[in-house]
Formats: sequence, structure tokens, C-alpha cells
Amino acid sequence: MSSDRREKLQIVFALDADSSCVDGEGGGKFADIAHVRALTPAHVLQLVVAIMEQSGFPMEFKENGEEGAIDAGTYLKRVESSGRWSIPLEARGVSFRFGCVSNLKQSFLSVEEVRAGSIACWEDWVVPFFNEKSFVQAWVADVEYEYWQNAKDPLQYEAAGRPHDELPKRSNGLPPPLEQVEIDISRNPGRCVLRSGYVESIGTPMWLSPIFWRYVGKERRAPLLAAGWLEPLESGIDRIVLPMQSFCDGSAGGTQFKLRSALYG
Repeated sequence: MSSDRREKLQIVFALDADSSCVDGEGGGKFADIAHVRALTPAHVLQLVVAIMEQSGFPMEFKENGEEGAIDAGTYLKRVESSGRWSIPLEARGVSFRFGCVSNLKQSFLSVEEVRAGSIACWEDWVVPFFNEKSFVQAWVADVEYEYWQNAKDPLQYEAAGRPHDELPKRSNGLPPPLEQVEIDISRNPGRCVLRSGYVESIGTPMWLSPIFWRYVGKERRAPLLAAGWLEPLESGIDRIVLPMQSFCDGSAGGTQFKLRSALYG
């Protein structure tokens, strides 16, 4: 939690893995997720509502931050009935958003502060998901820093009155007339890259499951443990421990690059 900057928690879950994901000796690195079942939107919202209650949140939501609160239990029943949760919900300065990226075999829950300091302890919001077999990874990020680390469109800079003339540029790779020049973020340590089943991203703290290590390579775990950056938890989840409270600018760029390289190469 930061008192003057907004933060967000991103949690990634595995979707159903089909037999085409299984390869290598003994089933290969995907063997243990071949039969993982996807979390339903209703189940994720059930956990969110339970955490809200335990954290003393008012038991009501606003859709897309609009006026007019809806009882949390009533909204949960609506999602359970329809099987869909497609609209961001807001409660006491916190926004909740669930979505799926089916072609990359993952779903996600985003818990984002609308007002800085609205979340007292991020652990309270991620630990209840550790028991879910589809849990892959989670991390806490500074909202503004992560946004600009991933902003590719020059119009994003111009709308915010931020200069971009000195930033590296490249083509978006599309054929004319769709080709455009975009900001090259390929060397930004805070960039998020969606992969099949997981996301290449860094934050502090981070929580990583056995499924995550099977995706990126189990051999990457030992060096982090030896360096004192990784703390194994009793739940079987690993927690990345770093001295800084959050990555909110480039002042810890060296640490960010080292962590990213250690996790993803």
C-alpha cells in the first residue's frame, strides 16, 4: 500500500488446457496443468465478496463507477445466474474487473485503487486465491508507472501533455494503410507481455505458483532463492521479496531489469 500513489493487484489464472498443451517426457512442462479447470466469473466474485466482508467494506457495488449502488449479494446472484461478469465494479475506492484471454489460455482479476491508499494490505486480497488450482501468478504495480511503461500510442502522450520526441519509435508492423509509428517499449522493465498461460510482468510484491515455474522454467527458481529474493510460503506459493515498497519510477531500474531477466530471460 502507498499513501500517495494508486496501486493495483493483478491475478492471473489458467484456463482449461487441452491435450495439445502436453508435450515432452512424462507430459512435459504442461503436464500438471493439463486438467486444470478454469475459474468461473461467479466463483471469482464470490471470493471478492468474501474478502470485502472480511475487510470491512460496505457490501455494495457500483457498475463502472456510476451512481446507484447495488447490494453485493444481489449482484453476485445475478452473476451466478447469467454466468457472466463483464462490467467493472467499484466499492469503497476500489475497482474490480474480471476477464478472459481465451486464445492465450488465461483469465485475470484486476483489483485497482480508485483512490490511493484504499487497500490496507494486498496480502488480504491475494492469499484467498492460493487454494485455487488454476492460480498462476499475481503482482502489485503502481498504476501510473505501469501505464506509461506500456503506453505505445504517441496520442497517449500528447493527450497527457507529455513529450515523446526523445523516446525510441518503431513501426507497428502492420501493412499500409494501417501502419503507424508507435513508442518502442521493448526495453521498458515494467512492460507487460501476454504469453500463453501467463504474463511477463514484474512488481513488488509478486506471488508465483508451481504452474508459473512450469511455464517459465523450473531452473529459474533456484537463483532467486539463493539471492534471497524468493520466499517459499507454506501454501506452496513463492513470494518475491524486494527491499523497495513498489516500482513507481526508474530509480530502481537496475533491480527491475535484474528481476525481469531472472524470471523471463
